[in-house]
Amino acid sequence: MEELRNVQGIEIVAEVYGDWEREKAYHLTDSLLRTIGPVDFIVAQNDQMGIGARQAVNEITPDHPTIIVGVDALGGKGNGIEAICDGVLNASVTYVSHGDKVLTTAAAILHSEPYERYTVIPPTLVTLEAAQVLRSFSMELEHEVELVYRMQDQVLTLGNRLNLQKTLTFILLVLILLIVAIVIVVRYAWHERMRLAQERERADRLLNEQKERLKEMSTELARVQAKVSSADKFKQKLTAEIESRLAEPTLNVEVLASAMNMSRAQLFRRTKELTGQAPVDLIRIMRLERAKQLLIHTDDTIAEVAYTVGFSSPSYFSKCYLAHFGIQPKDEHRNHGK
Repeated sequence: MEELRNVQGIEIVAEVYGDWEREKAYHLTDSLLRTIGPVDFIVAQNDQMGIGARQAVNEITPDHPTIIVGVDALGGKGNGIEAICDGVLNASVTYVSHGDKVLTTAAAILHSEPYERYTVIPPTLVTLEAAQVLRSFSMELEHEVELVYRMQDQVLTLGNRLNLQKTLTFILLVLILLIVAIVIVVRYAWHERMRLAQERERADRLLNEQKERLKEMSTELARVQAKVSSADKFKQKLTAEIESRLAEPTLNVEVLASAMNMSRAQLFRRTKELTGQAPVDLIRIMRLERAKQLLIHTDDTIAEVAYTVGFSSPSYFSKCYLAHFGIQPKDEHRNHGK
């Protein structure tokens, strides 16, 4: 915004905080356009707010050529690349995340070592031509990922069949051995033929029942193991993705869903099922837990801690901290001698 103010001929008519949400940006833009009329240019700090702003522009000032630029240029359904290709956004700004610098800085903060407070990452403007290329690559990548998952499912199915065949073979071998033993007993104990015949019939019946039960148990065990393994992998990946992006204010449900290669609805349903929390609540809780450790173990100010864990507003951070832990961040600092 400071750079825009320094450009001659540009008049900034309004600034609003859309909280990174498409719906909120839509309502704010709708209200502004009804108040001040058409605008020539809208800069949105993420693509989702830009998409929401475009919806309001199309409804309120459809005949005015308003240019809208977002930030992130994420691939996938409903994200920036698709919006540029569909003409919803005119362009979007993206940049390499430099996760290595994030981790290095976080480690330096945790160990009270010197670190660079500001790191400028050169941006890249993604226009329609670049978006079409990126969209093509993204669709190809999604296709390849789908093939990998399909092959994994086939391997798992074949493995289950092989285990079942091994179990059945073992049961058949046991059954054959029992039958041979019964034949030998019959040859040497003809006078107990009737009793042994009855015993054999009963044994066969029990064996069949046990065989069926064993098949059911094997199938159920395989299903449970697959489900548990899948749940553990999902939670590990989800936690890792959130932890690696805690310092990013742009981290939201859309970003997390894209990182997990899932739709927003799928991510919500899966996260709620396995953690009992909605994705947005889980992100906030992990940020607050990390903030508590920083407040206890570092000399950083409350504002620095808030920015470090991805909050763009220290006052909102304090409000969330009090709601979650029942104590103000400044009191947490004071309790631990900071």
